[in-house]
Amino acid sequence: MSRLCGQKAGRRDRWFLRVLAVVFAATRWEECFAMASERPVGSEPGDSVSVDRLLIKVFTPEGTQIKTLVSEVSLPGLEGRLGILRGHAPLVAPLSCGLLRYKRQGKWVPVVLRGGFMSVKGDVVTILTNDAERGPEIPLVEEAKLQLEQYTQKLEQCSSRIERMAAVDAVRLASARLQAAMLLAKAK
Repeated sequence: MSRLCGQKAGRRDRWFLRVLAVVFAATRWEECFAMASERPVGSEPGDSVSVDRLLIKVFTPEGTQIKTLVSEVSLPGLEGRLGILRGHAPLVAPLSCGLLRYKRQGKWVPVVLRGGFMSVKGDVVTILTNDAERGPEIPLVEEAKLQLEQYTQKLEQCSSRIERMAAVDAVRLASARLQAAMLLAKAK
């Protein structure tokens, strides 16, 4: 099982933060503009790009998870949700565990994030996260509800502060999975 959001950072996470700093420092507008003209990863050959003019890139320690053009993005910030549209001011912000949603071809696509950082520069949103679950990795609604109930019960039974912090992170992750599952079920 992967590390939860609030647990102590290990060697892999310190490496990931170093990579994060390098990626943000190396991002240049010209590169991003050139990548925006390429056919996005995960896009269908017949997709039109009518209003999708915001490039979103999601990186994990395993590599690039998502690189596609979208019209809007909603992210789980530490102090609430962050909404990004085309022409947004430059921004760097930490992310919490939660649901990333982006609108592509007029439909909302959910992705469950496990914390990380995001930046907006030009019309490019770059997200670095420990893990990203999307599509088939997201459980069905019934399974997600059961997970949320189990983690909520574990939270109620916690005796120490450390156990409680880990349980709260597990509940946040289960809640994000349930939200993503409900969004996917609604889209069908």
